[in-house]
Amino acid sequence: VLGTRFNVNSYKNEPVIKTTLLEGSVKVSQQNSRASRMLKPGQEANLARSGEITVATADTVQALGWKKGVFVFNDLQFVDIMRQLERWYNVNVDYSTIPRTRFNGVISRDVPLPKALQMLEVTGGVEFKVEGRTVMISK
Repeated sequence: VLGTRFNVNSYKNEPVIKTTLLEGSVKVSQQNSRASRMLKPGQEANLARSGEITVATADTVQALGWKKGVFVFNDLQFVDIMRQLERWYNVNVDYSTIPRTRFNGVISRDVPLPKALQMLEVTGGVEFKVEGRTVMISK
């Protein structure tokens, strides 16, 4: 790390490790590889499981929503939203019928799971059924 303000998003259920830089500079590299990329403020590095590193303009509001206690969904795929909710609420999501759609919105991390799901139902044309710790999705 050569900078001062950045965020790293690295979870087992995510397809890439994301590093978002706000201020300063950060060098991102793959362990056991010579490949590396230097980030500038406002950029995001995506490190794929294959080891490929790509750099793009970051959605810093979305990347840092957790610091403000919110989920921020800016044109985010529904599957990505559900992975976040799955981790936060410690539930399992049945992805077998997940729609291929995108959402925009903000949900407080303080709301209980049923309320968060209700907010998505109202805005997205999906329905949820919760059985124990499993969330099932239908269109």
